Amino acid sequence: MKVLAWNCRGAAKPAFMSSFKRLVQVHCPEICFLCETRLSGDGLVRLRRRLGRDWETYAVESQGLSGGLLVLWRRGVATIDVFHYCPQQVVMVVSEPDTDPWVLCGVYASTDYRVRRALWQEIANLTAQGIPTVLVGDFNCIQSAGDKRGGAEFTDRVDRREFRDFGPGHHSPFRFEKIWLSYPQSWDIVRDAWRVPVRGNAMQRVSRKLEITKRRLRRWNREEVGDIFRRVEGVETAIADLQRREDLGGELSAKDMTDLRGLLATHHSLLRQHEIFWRQKSRVQWVREGDRNTRFFHRTTVIRRQRSMIHSLRDGSGQRVEGEPAVRQALLDFFRTRWTEDGGPDVDGLLPRPDVGIADDENMTLVRPVSAREVEEAVWALAADKAPGPDGFPPFFFRRYWGIIRASVVEAVQCFFTQAAMPEDWKATFITLIPKRQEAVEPGHFRPISLCTTLYKVVARIMVGRIKPLLPGIISQEQGAFVAGRNISHNVMLAQEMMWDLQRASKRRSLMVVKLDMERAYDRIRWSFLRKALETYGFHRRWIGWVLGCVQRPKFSILVNGTPTSFFESTMRLRQGCPLSPYLFIICSDILSRSLQGACTSRELEAYVPAPGVGPISHLLFADDCLLLTRAHASDARVLARVLAGYCAASGQRVNFMKSAIRFSPSTEIRVRLEIRRILQIPEQEGTLVYLGVPITGRRLRVTECSGLVQRVEARLEGWRASSLSMMGRLTLVRSVLGSMPVYLMANTVVPKTTLLKIERLLRSFLWGSHSGGHGVHLVAWEHVCLPISEGGLGVHSLLERREALVARHAARFLLEPQGLWSRVMAARFGRGGSEVARSGRRTSFMWREIARYLPTVSANTRWLIGDGRSVDVTDDPWVDTLPLRCWPTMVDTEAAEGLRVCDLLAPGRTEWDDTRLHQLFGTHLAARVRSLPVPDCEGPDVRVWGTSCRASVRLGDLSRVIQQEHERGPDCAWIWRSSLQPRAALFLWKVMWDRLPTRAVLSRRALGILAECGVCSVDETVDHVLFQCTWARSTWLWTGIPEEVWQERSLFLHLIRQGLASPGSCQEAIRATCTAHQIWLARNARIFSGRRMSPRGTRGGAGFVIRDPHSRVVAAGGCQLFVTSVPGAELRAAWAGLRHARQVLQASSIILEGDSATVIGWIQRGLSGESIDHPLIRDIRMMVRDGVAFEAKHVFREANGAADWVAAFAAHHSGYALWVGERELPLALREIVYFDFIGCIQTRVV
Repeated sequence: MKVLAWNCRGAAKPAFMSSFKRLVQVHCPEICFLCETRLSGDGLVRLRRRLGRDWETYAVESQGLSGGLLVLWRRGVATIDVFHYCPQQVVMVVSEPDTDPWVLCGVYASTDYRVRRALWQEIANLTAQGIPTVLVGDFNCIQSAGDKRGGAEFTDRVDRREFRDFGPGHHSPFRFEKIWLSYPQSWDIVRDAWRVPVRGNAMQRVSRKLEITKRRLRRWNREEVGDIFRRVEGVETAIADLQRREDLGGELSAKDMTDLRGLLATHHSLLRQHEIFWRQKSRVQWVREGDRNTRFFHRTTVIRRQRSMIHSLRDGSGQRVEGEPAVRQALLDFFRTRWTEDGGPDVDGLLPRPDVGIADDENMTLVRPVSAREVEEAVWALAADKAPGPDGFPPFFFRRYWGIIRASVVEAVQCFFTQAAMPEDWKATFITLIPKRQEAVEPGHFRPISLCTTLYKVVARIMVGRIKPLLPGIISQEQGAFVAGRNISHNVMLAQEMMWDLQRASKRRSLMVVKLDMERAYDRIRWSFLRKALETYGFHRRWIGWVLGCVQRPKFSILVNGTPTSFFESTMRLRQGCPLSPYLFIICSDILSRSLQGACTSRELEAYVPAPGVGPISHLLFADDCLLLTRAHASDARVLARVLAGYCAASGQRVNFMKSAIRFSPSTEIRVRLEIRRILQIPEQEGTLVYLGVPITGRRLRVTECSGLVQRVEARLEGWRASSLSMMGRLTLVRSVLGSMPVYLMANTVVPKTTLLKIERLLRSFLWGSHSGGHGVHLVAWEHVCLPISEGGLGVHSLLERREALVARHAARFLLEPQGLWSRVMAARFGRGGSEVARSGRRTSFMWREIARYLPTVSANTRWLIGDGRSVDVTDDPWVDTLPLRCWPTMVDTEAAEGLRVCDLLAPGRTEWDDTRLHQLFGTHLAARVRSLPVPDCEGPDVRVWGTSCRASVRLGDLSRVIQQEHERGPDCAWIWRSSLQPRAALFLWKVMWDRLPTRAVLSRRALGILAECGVCSVDETVDHVLFQCTWARSTWLWTGIPEEVWQERSLFLHLIRQGLASPGSCQEAIRATCTAHQIWLARNARIFSGRRMSPRGTRGGAGFVIRDPHSRVVAAGGCQLFVTSVPGAELRAAWAGLRHARQVLQASSIILEGDSATVIGWIQRGLSGESIDHPLIRDIRMMVRDGVAFEAKHVFREANGAADWVAAFAAHHSGYALWVGERELPLALREIVYFDFIGCIQTRVV
């Protein structure tokens, strides 16, 4: 638990709230202790209101303008019981779930050592009870010489009670901050650094120039940029000072106005930098520009850091170690040992000889010279905001300053490909540890991710671009990862089919599936094995040298809580995080595939045969996820054990037998099961087999089997409570993250409808602001929210419709990708479809039955592109257009073409159409249409494509439009989201379009017990009324000067706004009108929920005073309407008007001024005491009371100032000057307040 202690030196200061929020953002405390708040009574009430509902509070009021303590803690985090308080301390017991209670003592020690001595004694008595105690606060005393000389008594108390002082942490490594890009000086720094002459080859020169750049950027950031959080606070203070002078009636000079405009521009720029800073730290990729998402990005960063913080571990001996130094050493020892090769056999005799390899012309393509264009494309192919390596320069640095550094970087990269030797600093790598489980207590519970330098990743990306097109020709069809044209879904669907057969296999043909867990797959690849694998596949020696130059002898430093350890070397492993590593790994793992295929070819191993005409499938691979599919027999188990042992011995891989599992056919004999388990040393699967994150059941999933999916969505929602984001932020989260969480499971199996409805209910509640303990109002029906934006929705996908589209996508892949392993297997089992009939019935698998339902619809939206013409039927297949010729409305009899293939319509050379045959079959017009189709010169197979496109793939959106049923369309809202409106304003306009703002009329129709009447006009508060027809709304529109025809009523307003946003000339006026309507709505909400007064300009107020004689009888009361921009300005005007009437009209010589604004009373008191306050009204008050006048200014609570408050409210709504002389002239309501004051009756008010 984090505790924040802060001597705020006044919580009523204008800059306090922003400073407090910034501290909370940076440190994320659960408990805050504020001392010297200088608040009491009404000031504390206002502060609690500003803090919001997330905090619970306990306050000790200040004594005058000194002291004051405030304890805040987040709701639901812990139970706080205060059992002692005094002006110097608050003592409380903190009770957290699952931990013992402890004592927190918030201290604000007196500056008087005699008073402070009593505090030390109280603390000594407290700690003598033996309860764990934490002291925080301002002790007004010194502990060490590093603070100041002295502090013996305090140090003695600290030492005697064994308190521990928590010192500072380690320094974080250099990181190029994205906010630096907004400073023109950064360009000069990079340009000057790059001009410095350095020695060495091209790679060394770039490294040294980056080091010079790093040193200069650090110095510039320290001296020029500084702490943006402190700069924001300073700028806000300066702006507040200037605006306060203007609010209180002071004239700003031309220079002041120029300074104010400059400060506002600086403030906007700093806030933008603030957002960029937290966006970079959060690593969030899916949030679009729009609102200032600083709070969201900060919370993302905090959650990510909290999950990755490591406070204690169990080391290799099982001992628990605590403290960062011990944890760092334990992790260093663990990974240094893990990545050190322990020797192995000679791999030459262990590797099979594959029947495929790299051809000579392909090798020449691989090792051709690297061009400058390749280097540039590689730089732009890297994700710009990925965390940098030890160099500290992420890819966006290279992109932004490419014009300066281009020549040097290109030359350096080309130098590597010439020499095949990489500098150590290019290969230096940070290791960041990602917890693999909720409670990570051992080093093995973390996944090490490599943060490579950008220059290394540029080299690796170039190599990836060259090798990727060659992989489909050498990697076995069973491997589904990182090979173009293959898909993870193919592996999962094949596993589902295999499980369907396994469940129904007879005793004589019983099957087994073995799920292998490869232990730390990337970490255990031997470099000698990698070299031999590359040689086995025939890669060029130069290419192998490049690969080994990247892979071998890197140096690693582990980031522990953001701080790097010392560097150490490894003697094996591929780096998980390197762009090249996945492709090298699948080349290595393909050796296992070739070994298993060899065993099947030699008939040593009897693998799973899914259908006649399809070869045996002994295994499925997706990177290191392996599924073995064989006959359930002891001889097959021995072959598997031998193949695995040989592969592991050669590669360094290791099978975790305890985490692996076997699943048998139900018909398999117990004796056979026991024998296979003994041979393989792998336990039998209990429960559902999960492969690639999908339950493999061979049947439909049950609701209970999908409970984990619902729980993950709930956990994500719990992390992002609805109160942490605006509705626009929640909408973005639902569309981009939460709504996509079930998609992977839906894409690979049939998720029950009940589960999807439950998830949609969670998303719906989250979107409309519901969370634990509250219920948001769902203003627009969910089916309308799920409509496309062009049809009035918000673009949120309905999970039920998405499930149908994902199943239909399998049907499309089956038809459009016939060469894939899954497509060939399914075609052999059930037929190809299209002109043939794909079988579907009770004897087919559950997944195929779902897919077959969509085959006719999908097939009707495909067509053929002609290759050799042998696959396409002339009349029954769509090849001229999306309809078969049989369905064309033509006057020509096409029966003569029945049974023909398109190849029969080609001339003998098969390079052009046979015109004579076309005319005989189709006539002039249709023949001309056929002749317009191209005939390729190179003979190849016919290709099936989607619709009128030339793509052999289909987008999910296209499928959704094809299969979805007709539904009610809403208003076209696409123009709203295409405009330049801020997202919040756009969302507001969308609600107006649907007439679904939560007005009183809308809420009353939902039986929420709310009156439909407007609080101002006492008529039904509809959307039209609150935005356009209410008295104060009309006044606001009139004051803005926007033409009256724009805001007459809702439909016309929306029509004109749409026209205005579409026209560049009137776009700004349309945005201004939209923002005005939005601000009217926000002002209405502020009046209802915060009690703020509204006026046409948002600045109308009133000044009121009441003058009484010594017997509390009213002598006079008066006030006037004001147009000011701050409450203190109105309060000061009221004090001045009352004093002026008392001195000039009543000639009073003894005056007591009572006001409920502590700020204004403080100004007057300081002005009378001689402090220079440059304000005309303060000077005037000083002049009125200086000669022979007994004057005192006192602060009172608003409850004691109700009469003056009523006068001010009355004056705010009446133009001119109001004055009543004597009690008889007072209005009845005011006389009642005066009477209650006279008899001493307590008046209460709702706060």
